[in-house]
Amino acid sequence: MKKFYFFALLLMALNSYGQSVKWADKVLEHSSEFGKRQYSVNQVLGKPNVLPNLGASPNAWSPKKKGKEEFVKVGFNEPMRIRQIAIAETHNPGGIHQIFAYDSNGQEYLLNTFEPNFIPIEGRLFRFFFDQTPYDVAAIKITINGQLLTGHFGIDALVFRIATSRLPS
Repeated sequence: MKKFYFFALLLMALNSYGQSVKWADKVLEHSSEFGKRQYSVNQVLGKPNVLPNLGASPNAWSPKKKGKEEFVKVGFNEPMRIRQIAIAETHNPGGIHQIFAYDSNGQEYLLNTFEPNFIPIEGRLFRFFFDQTPYDVAAIKITINGQLLTGHFGIDALVFRIATSRLPS
């Protein structure tokens, strides 16, 4: 029950900022998907389908095979300068390796490289804060190192934040 309230509070915080929160609108590229409908890469679009619940779900993107490097690149209809990215890791979290941003011209910018590691929790809302980008972000790409995870992972949603203040921690 504590998990439910924790994630419900996080989602309310994301949604309470109105137009300053933008959910991914379209999938531009991806490495693989477990299914064409269930577990498909399109499950990362829009508001979360799984959170505040956690665990394996057909409503989250899972790769075709476990234990591999995977990626998804998503686009946003309204390019904007951003200062936060949130990723709903609903199952087997900890594999996020790199996050890239793309401007309207397709120029790639590495925002950060993380050290993936096994995290002994069912899922989480991963939030990455940084100084506001000096360019409008039209797309985001995340890479996931599945080699360190014990099975398939699940990604439910990707969102960026454009306001000048940060979401509460």
